[in-house]
Amino acid sequence: MDPINAAIEFLESQPSGAQSSYTKVAAQFNIDRRTLSRRHQRQCTDYATKSINQRLLSQQQELDLVTHIRRLTKEGCPPARRMLRNYCTSITGKPASESWVTRFLHRHKEELKPHRSKGKDRTRHKADSIPKYESYFRYLHGKIGKYHLRPSDIYNMDEKGFHLRQG
Repeated sequence: MDPINAAIEFLESQPSGAQSSYTKVAAQFNIDRRTLSRRHQRQCTDYATKSINQRLLSQQQELDLVTHIRRLTKEGCPPARRMLRNYCTSITGKPASESWVTRFLHRHKEELKPHRSKGKDRTRHKADSIPKYESYFRYLHGKIGKYHLRPSDIYNMDEKGFHLRQG
């Protein structure tokens, strides 16, 4: 425990009738008398408390935002710094600065590790065009009509296959 908090604890542990001089207690704990007096009378707070009180988001709101960011990232849509600012602003109603984003990411550097997004490879980029999509859906509708398929006969299966539940 740091000396200032130890001195405050000492002052508060004194019986209600007993008075201790700030000067004597400050000398005993080797701290400044004025700082002890202000902190004991709650005229000022320590840096850690001040830091928590000045945050835009509460600790729980920040954890919820981290969870949301991780979910978006897992779905393949990691948010940009500007999106983080917008999220914070929409939660608090107060504009978040660019430095808020930097501090937020620094506070959660273990949970959120920034990565640069990679571009699509060349073949995927070439395949991702309106004419290719139109051609695919013309082909698909042709097959649906040819085999008289109903919507209940159509389902999606990814390449990983499926696992039947046992037991």
